Amino acid sequence: MIYAQVKCKVVTPIISRKDPQTGEFDLTGQSIKGVLHFWFRAVAPRIINIYRLNEDNKPKSPKENKELYELYKTYEKEKYAGLKLLENEIFGSQKKKAPFGVWVEYNKDDLRIYNSNKNKNRNNTDENKNRKNTDENNGSIKSNGAFTYALYGIERAEYLDVDSLFTLHFTFENKNIENVISSLLKLTSLVGGIGAKTTKGFGRFEIIQNEEEKSNKSVKERIEDVLNEAELSIKEFIESKEILNTQKKLKDILIYATQTELLDFPNLCKGSYLLKDTKIKAADLSSVISKIYEKQKYTESYSIGWYRQLKYVIRHNGELKKSKDSLIKLAEVLKGRSKEPVEIPVAFLGLPLQYSFGNVSVKINQDAGEKKEDIRITRKPSCLRILLFRDRDGKYFVNALLLKSHVSPRIEKGKGYKLSIVPTKSKKENNEKPEKKEAYLSADWEKLSEFITKFEK
Repeated sequence: MIYAQVKCKVVTPIISRKDPQTGEFDLTGQSIKGVLHFWFRAVAPRIINIYRLNEDNKPKSPKENKELYELYKTYEKEKYAGLKLLENEIFGSQKKKAPFGVWVEYNKDDLRIYNSNKNKNRNNTDENKNRKNTDENNGSIKSNGAFTYALYGIERAEYLDVDSLFTLHFTFENKNIENVISSLLKLTSLVGGIGAKTTKGFGRFEIIQNEEEKSNKSVKERIEDVLNEAELSIKEFIESKEILNTQKKLKDILIYATQTELLDFPNLCKGSYLLKDTKIKAADLSSVISKIYEKQKYTESYSIGWYRQLKYVIRHNGELKKSKDSLIKLAEVLKGRSKEPVEIPVAFLGLPLQYSFGNVSVKINQDAGEKKEDIRITRKPSCLRILLFRDRDGKYFVNALLLKSHVSPRIEKGKGYKLSIVPTKSKKENNEKPEKKEAYLSADWEKLSEFITKFEK
């Protein structure tokens, strides 16, 4: 058994809630495993065929090799048979213990409390009167429109503040699994985050031992270096891992393959992601969040953040002067002025979407079909992730990462992906809710990539 600890520093507030109602902070080893698992799935398709196992080594009957026969039987109905087998060997399953463990150590004095504008009165509770540093203005999250926009949906939350330190304690069965997890952690620190609102740039952290990597290399080069490290470590794991009692190694059962432009789920295959330098730089968190998310009207000027301007461009399909705003088209459909199908391209940046058009409030989800009970059908993280970094001087700079993936089941060819417009409120005299409508999301990733590549605020 190998023990290792990794010291980390918070780059942007980590919001990890045990209970969304109370906002109580709870950063656990399970949370860390979940994040590492997500980015493992993003890397694995670069290495193996995620859909199939090597049938050449499949026993024809249990008599030939019972354990191996049962292993193939376990995965024969899995859509992602190769991926499922590999992730079970690395992260464990209900039947198999993971070959590594992790727990988190942090200082509770580094916690602050965020209250949304509509939830500020809770600062007067006895609990907060007896606690240090409870006013959100004592932390790095400020009470302004940019933070409120970025943290939409969070009314109250404790968070681990910027520059706080935390330590990840690991135990590993062997050096190979240590190398795999170490590379995935480095990848997470570059392209991911911990806790809530990571697609909006929160939960970012840096590994202190790797601070020397803040070199002249670009973010893209650093990501490629870590991807290569992750690929190598996972291959070495596959080569060395013995499948218990099967007389085979993992390399005999998986199929090496390099997949590109995979759309099944967010991933880092070549052609499936795009990195964009936003050109945003700022001295502190409040300033950089404003430059990304602000929307302020002044008497003589109008200021809008990079992300909100991008959403506006996407709503117009990239042609502000030639194309009508898709939300205006939607309003016309909801008010009965148009029956034409409407595309909602901004759905690429996360679902559900909520809008109010006069007397009608609507929520736009993926089309649930027959799986209405599945929360995953109605919620979808943004395909665009905001990545905040700090340079050697502690100043922030911002990149954006676009991860290509499907949003919902494909319908007729040429019509993209189906969305569902669900009326949530109506103020009509007869109190009748408007009829449920349909909308579509264009699947033209090349067009979307071009928007983001060329976009300059």
